[in-house]
Amino acid sequence: MSRRRRTRTPRGPPRFSPAVFDPGWQQRMSITYHDILYPPTGERLTRASFARLRRQGATVVIFQIPDSTVLQDAVRKMTLLPAQRLERVVSAMRAKGRVQVGADADLTVFDAARVVDRATYERPAQFSEGIVHVLVHGVFVVRNSASVAAHPGRPIRRGP
Repeated sequence: MSRRRRTRTPRGPPRFSPAVFDPGWQQRMSITYHDILYPPTGERLTRASFARLRRQGATVVIFQIPDSTVLQDAVRKMTLLPAQRLERVVSAMRAKGRVQVGADADLTVFDAARVVDRATYERPAQFSEGIVHVLVHGVFVVRNSASVAAHPGRPIRRGP
């Protein structure tokens, strides 16, 4: 699981912010150069590219999960909260983002210690590692970490 965090300056788009990258930034944010992406090329940074792009004031994306984030809270933010936000305008969302009787059987079983995003800028359609099973509408679409040729999902339409 990774969360995108962009640094912002008062002048506009996300750019290298001097305060964010003060000495000790890697230890403070628990990230490395490779956790910073340069969007125009999809390049993950190195010490050399970091120095060059910082001098240029380039726009960057930082991949970071704050230490204070616990797994349960992260999962809730990705599942229940978006469903609750949408259920006022799309009634079908009342059956999403929850594990309870009557809810849709859309579940992901994962090994939190092994989840790694393998997608890159050049190869965006790569499966994440550590995802053991995925069920959509009660049907396996990923089983034992392998994709299954099943497409049981149904579109969600706005309305009552």
